[in-house]
Amino acid sequence: MCSAIVATILAGLTMAIPGGSAPTLHAYQTVFAVAGLVAIAALGIALFIPRRRAARTAAIGAAEVLAPAGAR
Repeated sequence: MCSAIVATILAGLTMAIPGGSAPTLHAYQTVFAVAGLVAIAALGIALFIPRRRAARTAAIGAAEVLAPAGAR
């Protein structure tokens, strides 16, 4: 999906050059700005992912951890 968005932006913001067209500086700046905003949004979403609590691991007794799987 990222490649399609980048290609769309670069293809939409072009300038004419001899023999064809090329993306403008503004096109590359837009791509980097969009990537930065998506990265910040991903960070914000990641901060809301619940973490495992250390208390749960501490509550498991040493006997449970060291016992063979069939003995539990």
